[in-house]
Amino acid sequence: MKCVIGWDDDLVDQYLVCESTVSVQTLPTENMFLQKGSTAFTMSRFMVPYMMQYNGWHLYCDSDFYFMDDVRKLLHYADSRYAVCVCKHPNYKPKSKIKMEGQRQSSYQRKNWSSLMLWNCSHPANKQLTPFSLSTDDPLYFHQFRWLKDNQIGTIPLEWNTLEGYYDFDEPKGIHFTDGVPLNDKYNNTKHSDLWLDQYEFLLREGGHTVF
Repeated sequence: MKCVIGWDDDLVDQYLVCESTVSVQTLPTENMFLQKGSTAFTMSRFMVPYMMQYNGWHLYCDSDFYFMDDVRKLLHYADSRYAVCVCKHPNYKPKSKIKMEGQRQSSYQRKNWSSLMLWNCSHPANKQLTPFSLSTDDPLYFHQFRWLKDNQIGTIPLEWNTLEGYYDFDEPKGIHFTDGVPLNDKYNNTKHSDLWLDQYEFLLREGGHTVF
């Protein structure tokens, strides 16, 4: 399993922090479809099956994640019946109308389900995900997983996508700074901001980042 992390040229710091907490080989998403979203990886996350030549199980996550457990444990939820496995956030509504980098925050059904995805790249349903379809169809068609039947979407426990400021789990496995990472003064006093900032300072001191 490889982990594909959302890449945006304007969000390199948060990418490197996320990458340093991932316990498998990491790859950036391809910079495509920028015109269709607030970041370069808004749509490119759905390119993972294509990137992996429609083969194997691979992980995608947004770059504002901080993992507190080994992501290889997510393979426990791999099941050939599913085209993708996600954390199915119930009735999530953003607290703010503005998110990171001053972008407008929108609300829609199944929001944030696509921020962490364990892809079954070999599943026949994912053959529909091509550069052409992603460049022509409505972004919500993909973010709401409408190319799949409901029984083709598996479930990952919410602890793996702990939305900072929304959930308070005793043992979170993946912190998702969905409103903004702690480099932003507005979010540097959240519950897990010290973990993120400590790792950021460590990477600065090391002059690089961890490579697995």
